Amino acid sequence: MEVPFELRSPTHLQIEVTEECNNSCFYCYNHWRTWGTSKNSMTLNHAEQISKVIINEIQPFISTLTGGEPFKNYETTKYLAKELGDAGISVGINTNLVAADKKKLDDILTANSDVSLLVSLPSIKREVYYKITGGDTLPIFFENLNHASQIGIPIYINMVTHQLN
Repeated sequence: MEVPFELRSPTHLQIEVTEECNNSCFYCYNHWRTWGTSKNSMTLNHAEQISKVIINEIQPFISTLTGGEPFKNYETTKYLAKELGDAGISVGINTNLVAADKKKLDDILTANSDVSLLVSLPSIKREVYYKITGGDTLPIFFENLNHASQIGIPIYINMVTHQLN
């Protein structure tokens, strides 16, 4: 059987735009990190360089902007979402939504009308959420989740399961 298109590899690319995160979840692969200790973030200059390579050479079908928390390095996240989206590459942002706000969510959607969010929600119970993330930010999460939904950003919610949740 002949395939009607050329399969490229990788088909899905994850780009870590920052190690910085506003949560301190014990199950995170960056569990060694504590608030404020990791300042490794992709610069806009580096994002410009890497986006050219991704678009012209790698050419994945799907990209995920991740971190840490991508909204902690917002300008780079927005730049990559726009550039990759303009090149026809599907863009998702893996986020806990706490560092996002209405303006950032509006701007991301303006930059890329096809962007989606893969949202981490460790628990809907405030006390459990706090035990897992180290932050009492569940109301902020829901405020931003509601806004993202209202403006039409596709949202996919994930949860790392643990005996706490």
